[in-house]
Amino acid sequence: MPSSNKLKRLREHAKERGYKIDEELTERIRSAYSDAKINIRVPVELKNELVAAANKRNIPYQRYIKSILIEAVTKDKAS
Repeated sequence: MPSSNKLKRLREHAKERGYKIDEELTERIRSAYSDAKINIRVPVELKNELVAAANKRNIPYQRYIKSILIEAVTKDKAS
């Protein structure tokens, strides 16, 4: 779990950039917080589509990708 200082910095960052805060998504991401990193290569077109979709939701694209992964794994576990 991130420290309270880290959460404070994240909130300030979101506020400065005008990102919309989705409380349900934020809570799911917080509960899935870890320091593990995954590096993948994707086609440029896919990255551009992910960035555009994240911008449409007014959230950072890496957070958007993480939310997609969380939803996919949750759905897969339920089936």
